[in-house]
Amino acid sequence: MPKHLPCSAIKSKHYKIYTLASLIGGERKLGRGVDVPDYCFDFIAEQGRCLGIANIVLGKVDYLILKSLKEKKFLTAGDKRSVPYGLGLFKDFKYGDWVVVVEGLKDRDSLSMLYPNVVATQTAGMGSILREVLLSVTNRFILMYDNIQMDEAGKKSYYRDKRFLEEHNCQVVLGNHPEGVKDTGEIADSLYRGDYFKYEFLKSYYGMQLQSIIGF
Repeated sequence: MPKHLPCSAIKSKHYKIYTLASLIGGERKLGRGVDVPDYCFDFIAEQGRCLGIANIVLGKVDYLILKSLKEKKFLTAGDKRSVPYGLGLFKDFKYGDWVVVVEGLKDRDSLSMLYPNVVATQTAGMGSILREVLLSVTNRFILMYDNIQMDEAGKKSYYRDKRFLEEHNCQVVLGNHPEGVKDTGEIADSLYRGDYFKYEFLKSYYGMQLQSIIGF
C-alpha cells in the first residue's frame, strides 16, 4: 500500500476497500452499468484495489471518492459534490461553533480524531460554492491549510479565504503546523509508519492548539 494513503491508520465506517471480486463475488453480485456506474466499475477493475471514502450526510452517501491503492489516481461518483467532505460527521454542532477547514481527505480524517467538526476543501482553498455552504453553517473558522511556510498555494488560499470570510463578518484564525510538517495528514502517516513518538507529538500539538482556540 503506498505511503500517501495510510488508510489502515484511520478507522472509520465510511472507508471501504473495493476490488473487482468484491463487486461481482459478494452476496449481491453488482453489475457494470446496472448497480455500479460504468466508469467506477472500470476504474476498480483497472486499479485492482481501491479505497472508497464516502461523504455521508444524514445517513446517506452523497458521493463516493475512489482512490487507487496502486498509484495516485482517484475519481468521484455522485451528484452532490458541493457538500463539503466531513460536514455530515459533525457532532453536537450549532451555528457559531468553530469549524476547522483543511485541504485533503486524509487531513480531515486525521484531525477529526481530535475534533469532529472538520471539513476538507479537496483542493487548495475554498471554491465559491463551498464558501456559501460554510457561511450557512457558522461564522467561526480555523483555516488549517497546508503549512504556509512550505506551500505557496496554501499560503495564497489562506489569505484569499480569510479576506472573503472576514468581509462576511466571520471570525478567522490561522491554524499552525510544527516546523517541517506539511499538513495534519501526517498524524495518520506517522501512525501508519509506526512512528509513535511523532504520532503522539502531533496529537498533542494540534490538540493543545485547538483547545486554546475552541476551549473544549
